[in-house]
Amino acid sequence: GSDDPKLGSFFPTSAIANVSVSTMGNVTTTVTNYVDGTRTTAIRTTNADGTVTTSTVNPNGTISVVTTANPAGTIRSGGDEKRLQAQTGRISWHELLAP
Repeated sequence: GSDDPKLGSFFPTSAIANVSVSTMGNVTTTVTNYVDGTRTTAIRTTNADGTVTTSTVNPNGTISVVTTANPAGTIRSGGDEKRLQAQTGRISWHELLAP
């Protein structure tokens, strides 16, 4: 399941003043500055295995880190179970688990 955010952890402290986004390699950093001087920083890293780790520093100083599965997915379809693709189009568990 998913974790529910703590009360107020995703609520801005005031109106948004500006947002800046920068990307360097596999890391994207988004900084949201608020009118009252506080900020939220989100760092999104695409890992070598395809997972995505997002670290967020909230205006109140709390930090949350969440890693999610590869957004492109890992489901395979249309395998050639008996090397006779034209006949069935089914996929075997060997092909499903193949790297």
